[in-house]
Amino acid sequence: MESIIQHVSANNIQSVKDTVHILDPRLVEKAVDVLHRANRIFFYGVGASNLIALDAHYKFMRINRTSFSFADPHMQISSATTLREDDAVVCISYSGETSNVISCLKHAHEGGAATISITKWGSNTLSSMADVPLMITSTESDIRSGATSSRIAQLNVIDILYLAIASRDYNQSVEYLEKSRQAILEHK
Repeated sequence: MESIIQHVSANNIQSVKDTVHILDPRLVEKAVDVLHRANRIFFYGVGASNLIALDAHYKFMRINRTSFSFADPHMQISSATTLREDDAVVCISYSGETSNVISCLKHAHEGGAATISITKWGSNTLSSMADVPLMITSTESDIRSGATSSRIAQLNVIDILYLAIASRDYNQSVEYLEKSRQAILEHK
């Protein structure tokens, strides 16, 4: 058990460190600009990447940013067809080759929405199509039973984007976070 604890933790830590090393600050700033200007933000991902999308939606919603995440792939594509120029999407796929997420990005472009991708480092379809390609790296092989360290790296990128947006409207963000915290406390 000690070996598993050490190995998994070391892989997760290394994935975050490696991602920080390759993450382009100019692209992160561009992504933050896109998200800050957006009227609505849609987060798309399938499988484990959908969990990242849901986490992002929850975080952005708590600072009063109109955001959406859908677990159902058909709802994702349907919503992508409604996007406009004042919207933004964040497409999350470790491989960058998830067909449903690629379709969402295509539909978003057709409607004029700005697109951001979060994919693994290297050449892939999703990052090549996105307006702002953000890259992560992890110690996982392409053949894996489930996202582990890549999930941690993706969550880290979402946290970076979220905190950058929250800091741009710091006082308002703190106010909304406090309101939601109080409302949740009332229902415990």
